[in-house]
Amino acid sequence: MKLQDLVKGFQALPTQKRFLAVVVFLSTLGGLILFAVLAGRPDYGVLYANLAEEDAGKVIAELQKRRIPYRTEADGRVILVPRESVYETRLALAAQGISRGGVVGFEIFDQESWTSSRFVQEVNYRRALQGELARTIMSIEEVEGARVHLVIPPKSPFVGSGEDRPKASVVLKMRGGRRLDPSRVRGIVYLVAGSVDGLSPDDVSVIDTEGTLLTAAAKPEEDFGAISSQQLEYKSALEDNLEERVTQMLEKVVGPGKAVVRVSADVDFRKVEKQEELFDPDSAVVRSEQKRSERVGAEAAGVSPGLDANVPGRIPGTGSQESAPSELKEQTLNYEINKVVRRMVESPGAIRRLSVAVLLHKDDRTEEGEIERISSIVKGAVGFDAQRGDQVEVAFLPFETNATGADLEAPPAGLLERIQGLLPYALKYGGLLIGVALLVFAGLRPMLRVLAEAGAKAQREPREAFPQALAEAERTLPGGKSDRQRLVERVREDPAKAAQVVRMWLREG
Repeated sequence: MKLQDLVKGFQALPTQKRFLAVVVFLSTLGGLILFAVLAGRPDYGVLYANLAEEDAGKVIAELQKRRIPYRTEADGRVILVPRESVYETRLALAAQGISRGGVVGFEIFDQESWTSSRFVQEVNYRRALQGELARTIMSIEEVEGARVHLVIPPKSPFVGSGEDRPKASVVLKMRGGRRLDPSRVRGIVYLVAGSVDGLSPDDVSVIDTEGTLLTAAAKPEEDFGAISSQQLEYKSALEDNLEERVTQMLEKVVGPGKAVVRVSADVDFRKVEKQEELFDPDSAVVRSEQKRSERVGAEAAGVSPGLDANVPGRIPGTGSQESAPSELKEQTLNYEINKVVRRMVESPGAIRRLSVAVLLHKDDRTEEGEIERISSIVKGAVGFDAQRGDQVEVAFLPFETNATGADLEAPPAGLLERIQGLLPYALKYGGLLIGVALLVFAGLRPMLRVLAEAGAKAQREPREAFPQALAEAERTLPGGKSDRQRLVERVREDPAKAAQVVRMWLREG
């Protein structure tokens, strides 16, 4: 279809249809232009939120200086820039110290005056310390904003003056309604306590913007709550592992989706230490031996020495005639009994009892003796121990064949998040494409069809009129003349119709 045909078709239309064709054309053109503009418009992301007016003014001035497109929301407290340049712009502004999210850190001393008093310096130090702690806390993924308040009493020069202890309070704004794990709350508590001299973790309070006290649920690791949560995680992981192992094995036999396994484990979380000393009296051995031998010989008779022998005129008495010889022997044996010292530590997590329930789909091919065989297989898979009191129950029951929405496997979490992230763009640009397609098919295409029909009609009219005119000319022309002469005379009589015929010939080639 040529442009001239469209023009002739448009000229052949009535006035009302011409107006309608113009409206449809302009609407389609406007839709295409709108689609091009919206498709080329950048997608904005949050650069900074909850800014003070002074910080927001500095950020906007720098963005204008760098010619970076931006938008403001929430009365200027939220600044948005193209999403692909959010991190680059944030790093560039942070490098110049233009905005730290409304938080003042140790850069406050960069412009410190040498005439500042000691009191002003102490206040600035506390502000800087609060700001640096807030920045560190905001680096946690779940935390969007943080404020830290420190109460540091002045130190007294007197010993034993009963100084007040430092205290701290932390207010957290969570990102997207998220929650902090108790372990991360404890990490924030110890972070603040370790950054202030003399601050105890017991004197640190953490709340969120909803007023919920987070430190109440974040006690030290030895608390029952913290340990019980770990116990539940371990118990659940153990049961899931056994269930998956048995299910995979049974589905190889009965088919996918025809086996349901549930495991309940009784786990001992006590930590037991035992020390035993075993003695074996039959295995005595000589450790040491000591012998002593003493011999005393005979003595000759004589005067006993003493007073009687030395007094004059005194007759000394007679002594013993002879003493008998004597011998003394001593022997000491030290025996050592064999002793075994055994120290045993039983770590928590031992299984005290297992209960396994297996439900299988029953069909016409199910045999009577299959329960015993499958029960034996399950016992071997879970490590069945009769002394612990383990139980295994296997049953065949017909399953419901109608699949419901709950039975369908849910897509992975990562895929769901990606789909949710792409959904706004799909709705935005998909709606525009559908609108343009409706304009084209509902407006522009019918208009082109009408113009083509009008152009074809305009082409048929000269073709249909030419044979009639030629026949009429042949009837009116006098006889005896050649065709050329009659044609020349006819052209002279009606030049307009002749020109129309020639143009038609030229178009037909």
